[in-house]
Amino acid sequence: MSWSSKKQYIIALSSTEAEYIAQTHATKEALWLRAFLLEFQGLSTGPLNINCDNQGAIVLAKDNKFHACTKYIEIHYHFICEAVEEGKISVKYYP
Repeated sequence: MSWSSKKQYIIALSSTEAEYIAQTHATKEALWLRAFLLEFQGLSTGPLNINCDNQGAIVLAKDNKFHACTKYIEIHYHFICEAVEEGKISVKYYP
């Protein structure tokens, strides 16, 4: 388990966009921790679970298509879509 608190330096136009950006940061942190632990343990399991309470952000992460609401999101925040497609991350709804 890892914990981090950061102020987003970009202005999100909706709560879905803010959660999507936060998911990207969580994905980068989770994949880094997995790579770090693999150096010590050498074990690799299935995809890492990222829990999210915003269903719109989950749909954006799982669907790697252009949406009108995402045209203002910078391209590097779409990293989570690639991680989901490659099976590295699994985004789950957690109310």
